Amino acid sequence: DPLGAAALRGETDRSYILKDVNDEWLQTWYSSLSRGWSWRWWSAENTLTATYSLGRNDRFGLVAAGSPKVYWYAYTSQRFQLPKAWQAELIAWWRSELNDGTVRRASAGALTLAVSRPFFQDRLRVRLLANDIFHTVRADGDYSVAETDITFFNKWNSNYFRLSISVNLGQLKDNAFQNRKTGQDAINRG
Repeated sequence: DPLGAAALRGETDRSYILKDVNDEWLQTWYSSLSRGWSWRWWSAENTLTATYSLGRNDRFGLVAAGSPKVYWYAYTSQRFQLPKAWQAELIAWWRSELNDGTVRRASAGALTLAVSRPFFQDRLRVRLLANDIFHTVRADGDYSVAETDITFFNKWNSNYFRLSISVNLGQLKDNAFQNRKTGQDAINRG
């Protein structure tokens, strides 16, 4: 059985227990389309996914959260070669509202920007990254257990700046593979 989780009512009206819950059944269908391309100073990787999940769990009194519907996920990574060896990168993702028939989750997304530059013939790289600029990564939604409505709204500490410096020391050895005997019979290879 698929495994989920729920906050179930404890011994009193004000006590709750976070409990793993095995769904009776859960079916998911999805389709994804990806396309990458490159053009001079610009390269991109894009993905669009449609997912439909339908589940049921009556064991603990979980109540249907409305009609299940298709949810969408979009992802893009765009890289730009700028003058003087600078590189800029934009990464964004978005997920529409999710409803599998039991739990409803609000839409979420993030936008990340980065700039980097190599120094000393690519031996040193400096990168500045701004993650989740609009602070939109969150767990937000609701579900019902018997007569209790559970609403959650969590924002994570996902928006930050990061400066990273990487150094490459030494060089890789040249491991050129040379196969001098080609065209051997498959019988004589053993």
